[in-house]
Amino acid sequence: MKKAADIITKNLGYKILAAVLAVIIWLVIVNIEDPEKSKVYTIPVTVTDTSYLTKKGLTYEIKNDTDEISFTVSGRRSIVEELDKNDFVAAASMKDISSDGTQVPIHVSAKRYSGSLKFVDRDQYLQVSVEKLKTVTLPVTVITSGDPYNGCFIKSTSVSPAGIKISGPESDVSQVDTAAVSLDVSGAYNMTSDTGSIVLLDKDGKEVTAKDLTLSKTKAKATAVVLMSKKLALNVKTTGKPADGYTLKNISLSPSDVTVEGKTARLEDLTELTIQPDELDLTGRTQNFSAKISLKKYLPSGVSLAEGEQDKITAAVTLEKKSGSDG
Repeated sequence: MKKAADIITKNLGYKILAAVLAVIIWLVIVNIEDPEKSKVYTIPVTVTDTSYLTKKGLTYEIKNDTDEISFTVSGRRSIVEELDKNDFVAAASMKDISSDGTQVPIHVSAKRYSGSLKFVDRDQYLQVSVEKLKTVTLPVTVITSGDPYNGCFIKSTSVSPAGIKISGPESDVSQVDTAAVSLDVSGAYNMTSDTGSIVLLDKDGKEVTAKDLTLSKTKAKATAVVLMSKKLALNVKTTGKPADGYTLKNISLSPSDVTVEGKTARLEDLTELTIQPDELDLTGRTQNFSAKISLKKYLPSGVSLAEGEQDKITAAVTLEKKSGSDG
């Protein structure tokens, strides 16, 4: 045993020195073969535990673009060069918000090799402002652009969904006056529809772009009913004959024409509206007379009187004695 101990302790100092030198040499070789490297990464910050605020009727807004973080990572070159931004996570929990409600610590971590990496600029904060959460319901308005086909007009518009809920910071929600979707009706001659993104407008018609607003629906289907409007001449016929010695001199209509509206296919080739003869019966007549005539029953299917037009017209009939007849 003593001999073994002598072998171990003999020249112990040299042996320790040799071991230290071996470690140093190994470290030098490693650093030459796989030196340490630093690299900067920029990644978005994920906000978690937002319900911590919403349960209190509060919401937050991120300030100064702090929802993106840059940090430096150091480690062996072989490891660092293998990593990209997708290997890191930055998270800010609303449970950790400061007492004054202005900042939340950001925790950065690596998905792999975490024990072999060193982080610089790791302690950063998400800057926020906290205020009351507000939710409103607004109808969706259709805003049309362009001109329909010649002679056509927009009779009505509709949209689905008819309304949406808007939630967010009270100061942002209060800016919103209208929720709208656009519909191009250029050249349209019948019903036209399209689906578009819902935009939020303030009272001056300018778009509200607050990114912290949440919409229950982001798209809507807008529909416009496009009809043709046309002025038609009125053509009146008569039936029967006046008394002997009398003849028809003139029929005066007031008004003498009427504006109607309807589907383009119904109106495109229509130029006049003909009144049936039995409306003006001249049988045995010797004196001038007038009659009120309703136009609605003479309108083709799918055609109606334009807004502001009266249903009844007046037909004034003038008779005269034939030449040579006894007075």
